[in-house]
Amino acid sequence: GYDPDSDHADLDVWEHMKCYCGANGRAEREFCDTLYTKRTELVSFRMCDDPDVSGDEPYVYGAALIQDGYKLIVGGSNGALQECPSISNHGDTNTMYIGMDETRSIPNADYYELWYSMAKESAAGGMGDTLFDSQCLDELYAHHQNDDNHNINEEDYEPFVFHDMLLYDLATDKVEACAIDDEDRMTRMHQYLMERSLEYNSPRQETFHSLASYKAQLESYDCSAVYTVPWEEEIDSLDVNELWQNLIDYYNENCRHSQPERYFYFRFHAMSLI
Repeated sequence: GYDPDSDHADLDVWEHMKCYCGANGRAEREFCDTLYTKRTELVSFRMCDDPDVSGDEPYVYGAALIQDGYKLIVGGSNGALQECPSISNHGDTNTMYIGMDETRSIPNADYYELWYSMAKESAAGGMGDTLFDSQCLDELYAHHQNDDNHNINEEDYEPFVFHDMLLYDLATDKVEACAIDDEDRMTRMHQYLMERSLEYNSPRQETFHSLASYKAQLESYDCSAVYTVPWEEEIDSLDVNELWQNLIDYYNENCRHSQPERYFYFRFHAMSLI
């Protein structure tokens, strides 16, 4: 049968991410790349069935592929948490740019001034450009300031118009502000995405939630967060109260004195999920 972990089982994904995020400067981040095997590809997709429209063939409702420094988004205007809709419902624009507790459907001037530029300047460890730099957004904002014909606050401003498929160059556009026009690359990546989707072509009733994965996630707590991690065992039942108590005990013994301000929030959050 198909093993969903086969394409990343040998990668040190979480260790690499923790090392990279905790690094101070480019040299330390490059050293993390030598310590751990990092992910070079990321695939995410959601497929739906609509027999009235597409017959027996499923269709892609929302998908993304990051590969070789580029990101392809298919159906990016669809809400990821919504129920599978009819194809006729596609195309509605959802807000996607988040900053200063607000969401925006385009990276407009408010987004640039109140979040983007501030995030670049205030990022710890000199990570501003690494995490947020967008050369195209900087150029578009400059045009907006100096040319009345370029108004980035308009919903129909051409560089921000939604399409069924959007391609971004992550090396120069970290916040995915401006889709690029590269039809050949888009076609190749879309074909690859469709080929990968066949690996998950299994009846929906065969999928299930693993108690072992839930246990492994809670046991990964390191005083700052829990992580989605691989697991080896399979278990038939789980005492959730005991698992949460073990987590709270670990926090009290190892984390509370270094993070006293988080203690009561943590206990309330933990108890609310039992």
